[in-house]
Amino acid sequence: MALAGEKVGIPSADEAPMIVMARYKQPIAGILSILIVFIISLITWWIFFDPRWHIPSPNREMEFTAWA
Repeated sequence: MALAGEKVGIPSADEAPMIVMARYKQPIAGILSILIVFIISLITWWIFFDPRWHIPSPNREMEFTAWA
């Protein structure tokens, strides 16, 4: 019989299942995080800031020599 104030059917912290997640050790985690940030930054630069995507003329030399 349950005592006053005790919830029935809810396991205590000792009875709850333990979930263990694999984690990388510190040097590998740091290197991986820097690598992921570099890759995301490079892809963002290619999409939004690469000058080859934003030049009206595909040949930059023609811009100067065609008018000379």
